[in-house]
Amino acid sequence: MPLRYASDPLGKRRPINAQRFNIAGGARVLYLAEDHFTCLQEIQAFSWPATSTAIVPVQFDLKAIVDLSDPSVQSLLQSDPSELAFNFRSLIPGPAPTQILGERCASFGRIDGLLFESPAVPGKADLAVIETALPVLGSSLMVDDLQNNLHDRLP
Repeated sequence: MPLRYASDPLGKRRPINAQRFNIAGGARVLYLAEDHFTCLQEIQAFSWPATSTAIVPVQFDLKAIVDLSDPSVQSLLQSDPSELAFNFRSLIPGPAPTQILGERCASFGRIDGLLFESPAVPGKADLAVIETALPVLGSSLMVDDLQNNLHDRLP
């Protein structure tokens, strides 16, 4: 994440911007990546101008994750890898199919995560955590970084 958000590692107080699985002002979705390199690629940390970036380890206990990288799940959703990797920012006006999917999952309240292949680093996994389902399902996210005095929890 950009360093300016490091004191809010789980995004509780940030504005809700449009992302892959949510629309601006819509569902609160936290995006995680498999490893630090994938995180940096996802936020385009290697572009210019250079910006300060924070990588924060997040522990999670999720109960109902949909694996969007599974071809049988894609078939059920009438989707495919290209639709899932499509740059939602290029649709004006939106929303993109992935944003509709994420918003519907959030309104349903029974899916707490969407696992998908990183568009930035093929072969690596990303996870979109849908905040509204966390208390309903008994799921949680936690940041407990003693060295940097960062502590946060959802719900």
